[in-house]
Amino acid sequence: MKNLLPVLALGLLSAVLSAQSNTNEKAPKASSTLEFAEGGTLTVSYKSFTLAEGKTLKTLMDKENPRAERMREFYNNQYLPQMLHGHLELGAGMTLGSVALEKGKYRFTFRIDKAANWSFVIYDAEMKKEIGAVAMPLEQGEYAVSSRLLIVPLAASKGQAGTLHVHFGNLVGNIPFRAGTVAEAGAEKNAKGEHADK
Repeated sequence: MKNLLPVLALGLLSAVLSAQSNTNEKAPKASSTLEFAEGGTLTVSYKSFTLAEGKTLKTLMDKENPRAERMREFYNNQYLPQMLHGHLELGAGMTLGSVALEKGKYRFTFRIDKAANWSFVIYDAEMKKEIGAVAMPLEQGEYAVSSRLLIVPLAASKGQAGTLHVHFGNLVGNIPFRAGTVAEAGAEKNAKGEHADK
């Protein structure tokens, strides 16, 4: 019986992921643009998928369960890159977290490590080369539960700056960004391979 438990667990995991994949194949596409008066723009677009009403998210955040570790690996390598369809378009040089980016188009996904820490991972437009990964601390508290993934750029009170607000389930993350000459100078370092977050 003990030998059957891992097999049964894998079978259950496959069934859950298969059902969820079918649901998210028709997930709505979402897009949000922030345009500063100075001319800089940030557009984020993605598929607003669901995480099985919080059940999958709870498993992904479990640091002790071996099944959770297998699920995180699957999400990192297959599910998130395929289902998220994350696109980032910058109308000016910009620093996202501590990763400096030039004006242009990028792809993004999320990555979850063994300690259940999340990162916002940025790729080139073809999603062939990783440019940088930004740590995305999550707050788990008394938030309204979001049944689908929500990503919105929010402007700061002044200047070409703000946060990229990420909300799924009852977890919330905010990644700071800033446009302008500082970001453009940092992008030159990135071009030379000096990635602060990689």
